[in-house]
Amino acid sequence: MNFKSRRILISTALLVFAGVILTSVGAGFAAPNSPSRRAKLLSPQLIGVLTTQGNNPIKINGTNVKSGGSVPSGALIETPDGVGATLRIPNLGSVCISPNSTLNMQFDPANISGNRWSYYYSQGNRRAD
Repeated sequence: MNFKSRRILISTALLVFAGVILTSVGAGFAAPNSPSRRAKLLSPQLIGVLTTQGNNPIKINGTNVKSGGSVPSGALIETPDGVGATLRIPNLGSVCISPNSTLNMQFDPANISGNRWSYYYSQGNRRAD
């Protein structure tokens, strides 16, 4: 075998080897139960929509937010004197927050809860003082 044909043979073998390796790696990522690609599917986080009295700002996690702002579960909500708010949570209900209140709201697709200082849960008319 001369040098030129040996070089072509080695080059072809390397290309075939690289193709096999790349195809195997790609197939491994696409495998349904591949241990390196197992990830739990996360449901989208529920986000509440805020409405404030007079479109005045209230604090959500220390940041001023006006009507239309988004409120994630676990947020610390603080209303100043004279400004109340309503937090609407899709498919769950609403929480009316009185002025001069501080509370931590937690919600998931089935429940609304919070550590209270002063609020009113409108669905079912339960007072949570």
